[in-house]
Amino acid sequence: MGNSQPEEDAVLSDSFCFVPKPISDETRAKRNHRMNASIVLQSMAEQNTSLGHWLLGIRKTTDVECLNALHAKEVAETTDLRQALAVRCAQVAIRNIRELSIEIIDGLDILIDLMPIKLIDLQNFGFDFRTIHRNIIEIIGNVRSEICSQAKILSEELNSTCEVIKVLIQDSELKKTINNPSLESYLRKIKELLGGLVDNVIKKECQTIFNGLYAPKDGICLKWTLLALKSITNSDAYICRIFAENSSLIRKLIELLSSNLTVSGCHSPTMLRTTALRILYYLCINPEAIRLIYQYLDMEKHITLVLQSERNESILKEMAGLLVPLTTPFIEHRKNYRSDKGLINFIRNREDLVHSFLRVISTTKSIEVFLLVTWSLANISFYDSKLMIKNDVLSILITKTRKGGIFQDDIAVKDQVLTIIANISQISPIEIVRASGLVYLISAIQIRPVSNSQDDGEAAIIERMQKKVATALTRLAINHKIASLIYRYRGCHRLVEICRNPSERNNSDAVLVAVLIALRRIYSALDNTIYLEQLDAEDLIHLSFEEAFRKYSSSNHATHVTSDSSPHSKTKIETDQNSSSGSLSPE
Repeated sequence: MGNSQPEEDAVLSDSFCFVPKPISDETRAKRNHRMNASIVLQSMAEQNTSLGHWLLGIRKTTDVECLNALHAKEVAETTDLRQALAVRCAQVAIRNIRELSIEIIDGLDILIDLMPIKLIDLQNFGFDFRTIHRNIIEIIGNVRSEICSQAKILSEELNSTCEVIKVLIQDSELKKTINNPSLESYLRKIKELLGGLVDNVIKKECQTIFNGLYAPKDGICLKWTLLALKSITNSDAYICRIFAENSSLIRKLIELLSSNLTVSGCHSPTMLRTTALRILYYLCINPEAIRLIYQYLDMEKHITLVLQSERNESILKEMAGLLVPLTTPFIEHRKNYRSDKGLINFIRNREDLVHSFLRVISTTKSIEVFLLVTWSLANISFYDSKLMIKNDVLSILITKTRKGGIFQDDIAVKDQVLTIIANISQISPIEIVRASGLVYLISAIQIRPVSNSQDDGEAAIIERMQKKVATALTRLAINHKIASLIYRYRGCHRLVEICRNPSERNNSDAVLVAVLIALRRIYSALDNTIYLEQLDAEDLIHLSFEEAFRKYSSSNHATHVTSDSSPHSKTKIETDQNSSSGSLSPE
């Protein structure tokens, strides 16, 4: 082969077998040089020399970067692929910059909190700052100048400010005097410059990802864009806030919910719809995003039709997951007189929503779908308990969870059913008895938070359940006959046990307060001392509320008992529901 042709190791023959070609002396020499260089670098690294580790790290980094660049050059032959590659690069840049910036900001805050420092601390201070400076240089390396025109200016100013601090540290070491005001001033300046740089760059990278939604609908770029959005919006309120400012993004995602697109690499449109739903769910961490979703969602087209006719459990799970944060504002709507018009329109369609939820409950075999739908119904029950009674929601849920099978023993499901019972009990105690809710309450309060297998999350759920049961019993005990049933079903005996034994309530004083109120309300409804003697609960009833609380408190002393904590006060469970309804991953 002539010298004008590039030397290659092999050619691909017609039979798809690699046939070796002769290697020239020049090619062999280049290979031997690369192999020798690798051996030398590896040897230096094994000898634990800092130079060897540094050179080996540089070698690995550049090899990966070059390989990625070559692959990208081969793959990105079309506009769609080039745009998909740009989306992928933006996703990686956002991830790297976010991780590094959080680490740098935390480090700067620690150094600022240490100010003023003494000479004895200067060495450690300088070491910590050099680590921060290296991370800043790494962030600058992740910034693509073509993405943000101001990046170069901000990067240079940031780097020069870091050099000023290093000079100040060196001067302090020589002069044995520290200029603390200047050091702190420059540290704060770095923090401000870094925030500006990161904010500008990430917004530009987010725009690159957003543009991918408008790529050809049958191309791979749309798939990569959705996967990138799903990745970077997961549990990141900052990124979600950036995207929530772009109403076109949410409108485009909602459009995908009713599409039947098939994208390269996807066997069905299911992947697009489930991913779009999950992104919308992640965005709900931002109130503005929820407002925009209310504005663009069509209740019939995008929600009720899906819940009533969809058979794919993956889509149902994602839809049910999205509806949890969308129904959470129902809890506080009556108190918020400035509610958004979109929320008001959403609430107007609540009956259609409840009908659709009941259809899902009657057919699903997925515990996740059942839990999420029950959660949304619990949210709605805060706003309209009468709607729950009208549609016999409580009876249906109790029947489904008492038949046995996968829904019977799930603690999280019981927690949401108890919320609905507690809310209905405020307006119709008779409905609770009719729907077997009283038996359900007594059964639920028997669950003991003492198993070694229960994690902190499950223990917290059981605490909430105990408070909700106590709240419901307090409201039901207004009726003398129901109070007698509570005693007959040994509900009072369990309440006394919870008061006397802190381990039965996971050492929760909040549960103690709720149970004490329930006991006193039931006793006042019964108005018979024989019950009290049989319970051996004279101290729980006859002592003042504060004395009873102090006697059985986990901390063994009274903290603060307000005037609302009286036998005739009505406890609320809205606080508990708020704390548990903010976010639930469908996963």
